[in-house]
Amino acid sequence: MQAALGCFEKNGFHKSSMQEICKAAALSPGTVYHYFASKEDIIVHIAEREVGRSQEFADYLATCPSLEKGLGVVVDLILGSEEHGNFQVYLEVMCEGGRSHPVAELLRKADDIALTAINKKLKAEGKGGEEASRQALAVYIGGQLEFLEMYKRLKPSARDAVEVGKVCKRALGAILSQASRL
Repeated sequence: MQAALGCFEKNGFHKSSMQEICKAAALSPGTVYHYFASKEDIIVHIAEREVGRSQEFADYLATCPSLEKGLGVVVDLILGSEEHGNFQVYLEVMCEGGRSHPVAELLRKADDIALTAINKKLKAEGKGGEEASRQALAVYIGGQLEFLEMYKRLKPSARDAVEVGKVCKRALGAILSQASRL
């Protein structure tokens, strides 16, 4: 997987070959094909990992004391992560979701899990008003978290990442404090 991710980050999905992936992994084609029948299978596996990450996020939100505190931790986790290339690969997977029904379904499932968790937490805290308003607020919050992943593509300094994190947490806190009036 790491070899495939590196190839996809460097060359994109369609310009990467199974031969390059095998070489980068220092494995024989037979060994790689034992796990993945094609590059498409690798992309499906990456999309399945997104579903798992969304479920971890949902499980975390369900147990955190408040949505604001939970989002603050998630903001710090995103910006504190040393992973820069994963967003490039995620973009490749999203594009493949436009061509592949199984990948598209997995990405929709991942989004549904995350947004449902945010929506449940908003409802439990009495924020967001009507169901439609809560859903819109959940989508907005999800978009802010995705923005942070995009921001990391700029490879900000640790100081800049901390500053952006502070701004994001303040903005989300302000929105959540007003959410009961939406």
